[in-house]
Amino acid sequence: IGYLPYFQHPDPTVERATGFLTPDFRAGNFGFGLRTPFFIAIDDQSDLTLQPFFTSEDGSFLDLQYRHLFRNGALNFRGSVGTSTFTGEQELLGHVDTDGLFDLSALDDGARWGWDVKFASDDDYLGYYDISDEDRLTSELFLRNYWNDGFYEIEALYFQSLRGDEPAGDIPRVLPDVALRKEFGLPRVGGELGLFADTQTLFRNEGEDTTRISLGADWEREFVLPVGLALRGFAELRGDLFLSFQDAGVGEDDTELRFAPLAGLEARYPLIWQQESGSAHIVEPIAQFIAAPFGGNGEKISNEDSQQTEFDEFNLFSESRFSGFDAVEEGPRFNLGIRYELLSDDGLRFDATVGRVVRFAEADEFQAGTGLNGTTSDWVAAWSAGYRGIASVRQRLRFDSESLSRNEVFGSLNIGPANLGAGYVFLEETPFTVSEDDREEITALAALQVTPEWRVSSYMQRDLQVDEFVAVGGSLSFANECCALDLFLRRNFTESENDPASTSFGVQLRLLTLGSSVTRDGLFGDNSFTDFRDSLSGASQDTDFTTRVFEDADR
Repeated sequence: IGYLPYFQHPDPTVERATGFLTPDFRAGNFGFGLRTPFFIAIDDQSDLTLQPFFTSEDGSFLDLQYRHLFRNGALNFRGSVGTSTFTGEQELLGHVDTDGLFDLSALDDGARWGWDVKFASDDDYLGYYDISDEDRLTSELFLRNYWNDGFYEIEALYFQSLRGDEPAGDIPRVLPDVALRKEFGLPRVGGELGLFADTQTLFRNEGEDTTRISLGADWEREFVLPVGLALRGFAELRGDLFLSFQDAGVGEDDTELRFAPLAGLEARYPLIWQQESGSAHIVEPIAQFIAAPFGGNGEKISNEDSQQTEFDEFNLFSESRFSGFDAVEEGPRFNLGIRYELLSDDGLRFDATVGRVVRFAEADEFQAGTGLNGTTSDWVAAWSAGYRGIASVRQRLRFDSESLSRNEVFGSLNIGPANLGAGYVFLEETPFTVSEDDREEITALAALQVTPEWRVSSYMQRDLQVDEFVAVGGSLSFANECCALDLFLRRNFTESENDPASTSFGVQLRLLTLGSSVTRDGLFGDNSFTDFRDSLSGASQDTDFTTRVFEDADR
């Protein structure tokens, strides 16, 4: 009697059952690789997925994911460990990616605490094995609560840089980072009063340790005149205390105080033209005046959270273009602009914004290349158009009288079974960009539903500055009511010391009646091409486990 192998699976009514999941085959710098996930349903609240990953050239790994649902929250742990020689010698390598979110209403009604921790044993490990494209990993432990009239956040942050030009000793650890805000209505005066506090302490192995404590209050009131002119008055009073501690023998410790008030008035005058066809044209001139003192950014003040400044149409009318508290925007200034919007019943839409900043004196608190220096800033502009979900295009610009500093254009076209998309980006070099050159590249993607079951898609990304491709790829997919088969090929042209340019391909079979058709997180779980493929095919992405728990509870 000959023994024959057999195959069994639970019927479709079983949501969770222990057993093998669909294997995954890939090829890349590591040679050929095979992942064989095994799912273990521990109980109704927890499960474990073990995913051995065998490669033909660079060792073997065990990738695992453990999830546990508690009465008041959930945790998710993902990680991998194994031996490899891709760094030039036999090493034990791995990574950790874990997060959790728990209700803490016993301490404060509505409060939640949690963590999000990421770590890699080697700078090139995640990229070499196509786990993730991240080059900086952020870990945090937090306690948060939000209300309609305020919030508080208490965080501890740790950063791991995977970039070779960022020494680990210069990277700060944040402990703590605290932000609080509470708003109150003012029936007699009108408007709303907000009280806020923010403090941040940074530690480094090498270099300066800093602490900033900020306390302040702000006020805002809006009203509309009978002629339709909308006015908004606002003001803010803020005090900052800066403490800096130097390495022994390097410099002196220092203390600095700063008072940073501002007040302003904003006027908007929306003009509406209604056509007989039902279309409406809206033109809205906007003028904003802000009064603030000079000299708020002294040489002794450490700028930790406001180094990178991006000037665009989104913060054109912001009271400060800095992203944090360490730096303040100085001097009186006008923020001027105009907005236009077309509302049409036939599905056509169009909107546009253009504006700039005008100052009484040159601004020297911003770095060169931000477009905010001088008495007049660069122009910022943006427009978008679309038609019934069939076609859309959007462009963002920043320019002055002599040159163009930013030009971003993205468009999409959906005609029947075909989906097309393309993008062009030009960004002028700035002091805080990674590269010392301008950035200019194009991207394109296309997908075609050949038949109800077969779909083909492709994409490319090319660097126009060096006239070389960054990445190209394509996929062929088959899907019916029972199963889905994906074949994909990707070429990544970027490289680092231990992560050379690579070509990877893979085959994945998904039996849709045996559970979720979404690939589980884990090794290759954050692959950029997988995200691209799913975005073209319209496949749903599995949302974060802990987030789903609380979203369901809120509903």
